[in-house]
Order: sequence, then C-alpha cells, then structure tokens
Amino acid sequence: MYRKKDGSRKSLPCTVLHNDGLVPDGILVGDLSTNKSGGRAVRESKYGKYIVTELKTPEFSAEAVALYDKFARRILWLDDNVVEGSFQVNASWYLHPATPLPQQHVHDADEVVAFFGSDPDDPHTLNGEVEFWLEDEQHIIAKSCFIFIPGGMKHCPLIIRRVDKPIFHFSTVTAGKYVRTITKGID
Repeated sequence: MYRKKDGSRKSLPCTVLHNDGLVPDGILVGDLSTNKSGGRAVRESKYGKYIVTELKTPEFSAEAVALYDKFARRILWLDDNVVEGSFQVNASWYLHPATPLPQQHVHDADEVVAFFGSDPDDPHTLNGEVEFWLEDEQHIIAKSCFIFIPGGMKHCPLIIRRVDKPIFHFSTVTAGKYVRTITKGID
C-alpha cells in the first residue's frame, strides 16, 4: 500500500505477512487479496515462514526474564526452533545500565555481538558505555561496533555501564541454537 500524490491509497500486487490473517500496512511478500468484509487477507505464501515478526524465545527461567526486563527490551529471537535450519540471532534495546551478565562462557560456534547507538545524526557514537571481556582482556566500548568471537573463545561478562540513549544490541551464534558452556572466572 502506498499513498499517491493526490492522497489516495493504491495497493501493490503483494501480500503482507501477519499471523492473524489481517494485513496491516507493512511487510509485503506476495499477492494481495481483499476479503468480503473489505479487509485485506493473507494468501498462502511459500516463503513467508522465513519472515519473523513476533518474539518467540526459548523457555528462559522467570528470574532470567525478570532480570532482563529491568534493563532491556528484547525485540526478536531467531533460532532453529523458530525457523527450521536458521542460525541463532537475538535483537534487543538496552535501556538502562546493568551489572555483569552473562557469566564468562564459550560457544562451540562463532558468535558476533553488536552494539549500535540510536542517534541517526551520529550513528557511530554509542551514547553509552559497555564493558565487554574477551578472554582476560577488558574492553570499554563507546562507539557502535561488531565484535567477532571465534568458537571456543572465552568472553563476557558484559556490563552496561551507562545508557544515555537506547543502545541497539544484537548477537548471532552460527549454530542453530544458543548453547554456552560457563567457564570459571577470568584466568
């Protein structure tokens, strides 16, 4: 759906993926249809299953969810349970400072962790400060960044020291599920 110069709206030949069958203006992926009540409805889509628009996380403990909700808002989670065959991805907004989380750990697979500032006029400034450990090295991060963590490398804790504006965070593990092995302290 787009707005023409005269202000009227025109449908595009595509479908918006939406789980309740009603189609808001948004993601377009196929043929658009109109139901009898005048609303738009989703036609069967071969590839719509690959578009994730709702948060579906693994079963975290109530304590872990309550702790996370104190400083962050999780946006989406993707893994092999959400879309068969995918690798794991997590996206969140960090809204408040938080002390060490998670504990130092390793993954068998490679991981990428990212932090981005939310000021479109200054996207490289984090507008906050994150402490992140790689093996026994402490890194204080104040700029938007990607962190590549090879499989088997000890990393964390993560400490969100300061949040002046929301910080967008995502991480991805190149395995189908997020699996970690806790290590004992920092060497």
